[in-house]
Amino acid sequence: MTTEDRTEYTVSKADQQKIIAIFGDEIQELPLSGEQLLGRPVSGFTPDLPIPVLSVSRKHGIFRTSEAGCQYCDLNGTNGTWLNGQLLPPGTAKMLRDGDALRIHGRQARGYDLDVLMIYTVGGRTDAPWRTMPLTNDIVELGVGSCDTIRLPDGEASPHHASFLRRDGQWAVVNDSGNADIFINNQPVGSLAYLSPMDVVRIAGHFFVFLGSTLAYQPEPEAADASQHPSAEDETTDDGSALLISIKEKNVWHQMKKLTLLRDIELKISAGDMVLVLGGSGAGKTTFINAVMGYEPADGVIHYKGADIYTDYERMKYEIGYVPQQDLLRMNDSVYDTLLNAAKMKLPANLTAEELEQRVKETLYTLGLESERNALVRSLSGGQRKRLSIAVQYIGGPSLFFLDEPDSGLAMPNALSLMQNLRAIADEGKIVVVISHYPNKFMHLLDKVIVLAKDWSGVGRLAFCGSPSDACAFFGTDGIEEIVSRINPKGEGGEGLADEFIERWEKRTKREQ
Repeated sequence: MTTEDRTEYTVSKADQQKIIAIFGDEIQELPLSGEQLLGRPVSGFTPDLPIPVLSVSRKHGIFRTSEAGCQYCDLNGTNGTWLNGQLLPPGTAKMLRDGDALRIHGRQARGYDLDVLMIYTVGGRTDAPWRTMPLTNDIVELGVGSCDTIRLPDGEASPHHASFLRRDGQWAVVNDSGNADIFINNQPVGSLAYLSPMDVVRIAGHFFVFLGSTLAYQPEPEAADASQHPSAEDETTDDGSALLISIKEKNVWHQMKKLTLLRDIELKISAGDMVLVLGGSGAGKTTFINAVMGYEPADGVIHYKGADIYTDYERMKYEIGYVPQQDLLRMNDSVYDTLLNAAKMKLPANLTAEELEQRVKETLYTLGLESERNALVRSLSGGQRKRLSIAVQYIGGPSLFFLDEPDSGLAMPNALSLMQNLRAIADEGKIVVVISHYPNKFMHLLDKVIVLAKDWSGVGRLAFCGSPSDACAFFGTDGIEEIVSRINPKGEGGEGLADEFIERWEKRTKREQ
């Protein structure tokens, strides 16, 4: 084995050297220490760093890690190893730099199905799961920065640091800030660079992986200031911050007859999730969120932060923010006065005038209403009024947000901008649940899709709960709006497949238990 490029540098003992391995639908973080063999596990043999993909040889390469850094040597694997786009000579050790991209390309495979990508990093983040964002045809541009669609922390990135842009059917990364901290496969980006599948983009120290039809990255929850948000300490901790929903039945009485509206809904929503509730007319979407909020309790249990919302409603109601379809605002008040009045009603009475003012400023910024601070409510556009309605709830610091068709009646740019604000609220560790009939335009912002469907007896049932991409695969559609036509009755222009998908979901849930 020969060695080249032995550039020495010291790695702090506190820094964890690791590789982020991406293959198929898997994203794994594998710690590096000492000498470790990378390879494909087979019967009776498991390498130190196992990658179960056919393009990886049984003994593909070796990582040698010390305080001086990490070397990688390809062991003449069938498909070789590429470092930042260059094929490595077998048997030659190469010193890795933070952010280097190692790739094993399954050259006999169609597309990139058998490709393996490994990002070498030192002291990278371990506190957030990776998110995969579908790059649907409705998405033309994704901003990255402290005030953009994909938010990076203040102090690390400018408000509009970079963007992913679709141009002539191809995706590119654009350096919007002019900073020298934007790289593709560890090579600096000047103003614009086009992307190929499996490219690693690094923006202000944060990794993004372009997978062709999706973008993988680690969202950065904004650290809440506990002095101004008393409940922030609990928002992003363990499973106690998850919303656990168990609805046996939701019944109402009509003309002396009991009607069942919902039945057998079991699911979990994690802190930081932005969730869409989808379903055809009469499937029980509004009934569902009213039951979860405790406004119209069902026969069941709703657990959040160690409490049952039903039995401890008087305390838990302060955790809930609800924005109905109809804006309930006083038209002759200013935006500032509206928020100040809401702050006085919803926040602790012992806050000083300066603290209330600061909270109003934060809320104006988060919902993009700074320039409308002194405007009268009656002069606002429909989108601005909806933002203000959300701001009135947000200012009280609830950790559960429920919104009934907040994008109804809004033009697409305004609706998308509004949903980006809600994504930012979810990234604070809050749970955001939205009903919408036109979600394709913000599908990339969602973590989960809950699909409700009427069964043969007219009762709303759970037909799916999972990621947007999984939802499309489960229902066999190109977008999530099209799911409704699959489950709607034939008499309402649908395909009448509700019962089939309800049964399929029940079987899948039982298999996973």
